[in-house]
Amino acid sequence: MHIASLEEERPSQIEDVMEEVPQLQHRKSMRIWKPNPKYANVTLIEDNGVKELSTYEEATQFKEWVEAMVEEHLKALKQNET
Repeated sequence: MHIASLEEERPSQIEDVMEEVPQLQHRKSMRIWKPNPKYANVTLIEDNGVKELSTYEEATQFKEWVEAMVEEHLKALKQNET
């Protein structure tokens, strides 16, 4: 009988304790915001209307692309000693 009377008192005791616990409030951080150094070298590039070429045929129409491809090809041949 004594256990039954304790069980009947428990819910009200829990409610009393919960009322005594202060409610947590979120507060704004006062920390000074610093950018992440991991992204320090990231540069935003403006889209100035330059179209990215998608095929080899398109690239061969531009002198700059042909020169870059030849240079890259020669560099690869030298690195592979072929």
